[in-house]
Amino acid sequence: MPRLKTIFISQHQDTTKGKREGLKVVVSVSAAGTFYCDLPAGLYLPLLNVFAKSQVVDSKKGVMIRVFSDTLEPLQEGIQKAYREYTKPTIKKEPVICFNIESHVSFAVDENQNIFPNSGYPGATWPDEISAEMYGGHTATQPARGGYSLIVGAKAMLKITHSYGGQDKVTYENYYMEGSHLGHENPAQRLNSWVSFNLGENFREIPYSDEAAEFFFNLMQGMARLAQMIQSHTFEQESLLNLIFTGKNLLPGGKS
Repeated sequence: MPRLKTIFISQHQDTTKGKREGLKVVVSVSAAGTFYCDLPAGLYLPLLNVFAKSQVVDSKKGVMIRVFSDTLEPLQEGIQKAYREYTKPTIKKEPVICFNIESHVSFAVDENQNIFPNSGYPGATWPDEISAEMYGGHTATQPARGGYSLIVGAKAMLKITHSYGGQDKVTYENYYMEGSHLGHENPAQRLNSWVSFNLGENFREIPYSDEAAEFFFNLMQGMARLAQMIQSHTFEQESLLNLIFTGKNLLPGGKS
């Protein structure tokens, strides 16, 4: 059937941010004078609520929904109404804890899980691939840069999901349980009082709970204490040499 015209259907205004965004629709007219057009299958439900007549069709673009109207204006108005309903955003907010725990170390173990520098020690073997990945997956060709390290970071966040047009856009903002970002009265505030770090792009998340916030607060505090203990004994060369001379171990597991 002959094509009549191409019309532009705009998105819901809350999703366009001032830009001209939307859907180009080709309108055709049948021999009987009925106007119709094919629309993406994702619009099925909103179209069903607007048009009295529609049908599923196969096309070069895949499965489409064909809608009909006796006149052009109601067809265009109906598509516009359905499309704006389809692209109208829904907003979901949920508190979560975003965290990153990663280690960069390489070691071998025996059957009792005793740690050795490499598999050259009697009874020691390298961990399996999954276990090795837990510690950074480092090998001779992929060494841990700068030495071995343990990274721990966590933040209480408000996860905001904007859903529209079959798409989700997720953003995060700091969560303080309605308290001030300067306070430390509740667990979320206390966790977020640790500053001067970012979680990067590959962080994980779990639902927020006060218990989880306190857990990660204590974990961060433990990391700070560990750094304080090591650096206070090794940062200055005189302190490091004195520690070596006395034969003391800063961390458990070494031989005196």
